[in-house]
Amino acid sequence: MTHSSLSGDSTIYSYKLVKKVRHSLLLITPYWALLALFAFAQSLRGGWIWLPGAALGVLMLHAVITRLRLWMMTGGTASVWGWRFGVLWNGVLPEGFAPLGLFRRVQRHLTWIGLAAVGLLYPWLPADALLDLLFFHVWLLLPRWWVLLLFTRKTKSGWVKINPNDTSCYVQ
Repeated sequence: MTHSSLSGDSTIYSYKLVKKVRHSLLLITPYWALLALFAFAQSLRGGWIWLPGAALGVLMLHAVITRLRLWMMTGGTASVWGWRFGVLWNGVLPEGFAPLGLFRRVQRHLTWIGLAAVGLLYPWLPADALLDLLFFHVWLLLPRWWVLLLFTRKTKSGWVKINPNDTSCYVQ
């Protein structure tokens, strides 16, 4: 007699894969080449001194905006989002499945609030620092925008899962 490990009250969820975006060299190489090209151009102009601070500052800004927005939208259940560092995905991101609608709203708010925050620094920072901040803000968001564009074409709702080698969209 076989004994099932599921109780009678268990809920089984089944998800259907709608779209999978592999993190291939075709995607990774231009992404990092853009950073190298920007750093090289800034070094020729003498603006390279701001690059490390801008990268760290934008990561921190993104973390604060994401955490605050998740707290406002979900009532403090942002614990399933955490720091992730990878080839394409960096910053505070979902650690497991995340609703596509929530992910989309967080990225939209992150984009606009981040641009506004960089703009607010205009009176106090030199042009090179602002350019570096703006570049890193857009550069960190590029993979997210790309994936959202691909997923939105397939489905308006669903679940996003970010893995080290791919990003997937599922529907229930």
